[in-house]
Amino acid sequence: MKIDVTKEDIKNGEPCQGDECAISKALQRHFNSKDTFTECNFDSGQITLKVDEREYEIKSHDKYKVGDFIDRFDNMDDMDFNSPKPIQFEIEESK
Repeated sequence: MKIDVTKEDIKNGEPCQGDECAISKALQRHFNSKDTFTECNFDSGQITLKVDEREYEIKSHDKYKVGDFIDRFDNMDDMDFNSPKPIQFEIEESK
């Protein structure tokens, strides 16, 4: 399934807050749930998405794009011209 992270998600998201970041905001909207969490371990390259006790994986062709987005989002400030732009990526439920 495709997840769209919008300008509104970026504007309303909280950097470094796994339950309120821009990706979690997009997951909340997509799944109509407030129980979402996004976790990124940059050392291992692992990104974990949780929605209502279920875990989802980012499709391999989108992992780099999502990791880059998280890095930019978590490190942006109001004057940062490298702040993240809206993205779309695909996920699937973990097995």
